[in-house]
Amino acid sequence: MKNNTKTKLTIFLILGGLFTLFNFTAFLYHDKAETVYLIVRFIFYTLLSAATVILKHIYHIEIERPRKEINYLWLVPFILPCLATIFYGFLTNAPFNPTGFEHDFFLEIGIEICGVLAEDLIFIDFAIDILLDILPERKHKSLLASFIAAVVFVIVRCSYFTLYSWDLSLFLLTLVFAINFSCGYLAIFFDSALIPICCHFFFNTTNLVIGPEIYSINYDSRYFVFMILVEVIMTIYTFALYRISRLMEFKEDFLEMQKSEEIEDIKN
Repeated sequence: MKNNTKTKLTIFLILGGLFTLFNFTAFLYHDKAETVYLIVRFIFYTLLSAATVILKHIYHIEIERPRKEINYLWLVPFILPCLATIFYGFLTNAPFNPTGFEHDFFLEIGIEICGVLAEDLIFIDFAIDILLDILPERKHKSLLASFIAAVVFVIVRCSYFTLYSWDLSLFLLTLVFAINFSCGYLAIFFDSALIPICCHFFFNTTNLVIGPEIYSINYDSRYFVFMILVEVIMTIYTFALYRISRLMEFKEDFLEMQKSEEIEDIKN
């Protein structure tokens, strides 16, 4: 293992360990003082995200992808999963709740901004960069790196079991895997840390904060089935992006080979 990979792994373990420890301990005090709990989460995620950004720039931790000619219109289908809860509330005629934004709404938005920034940089940007360094060269290396990073974050998020019932926790962990797997591959596909962060923030904010605030949704089996279906579609589309990426590579290789043959013909 290279020295810079060891350094990146050390940083990942420290930041990831702090994130995990905080989530397992903070959730124990959720019911005692909800506003105080939210403020503590906001402060922690703000400090952690700031430290993560600083360390990312100091040690140049970044996923490198050689193929960068990407059309950003491929991101458009990800808008639909991000609006899933709002669509569900509309389709099921859930009661509209216009006063829902009054209770700690902006504090929750601030937590989502800082929390997603820290989560994605640590468990997507850092983790996948390290995995691409240490995994052997193979056909599906980038997809495997995204999968392993998503599984790691699911393990970290097992703290849900300290706060919610087992069935709700399993549902949330399924959601966590789907969004992190998709965002992980987006980081590779678009060679950008900002795009998956924005997608993840948009997904969390609309589905977990705004949707429940404007609609009084009954979280029953119908909602869970609907959201799991959305997750499956999102995961399938991620695999489709992988195939598209492979086809783009073949196209570029073919064009380069064709150009080389033309140059050889001119020389002859």
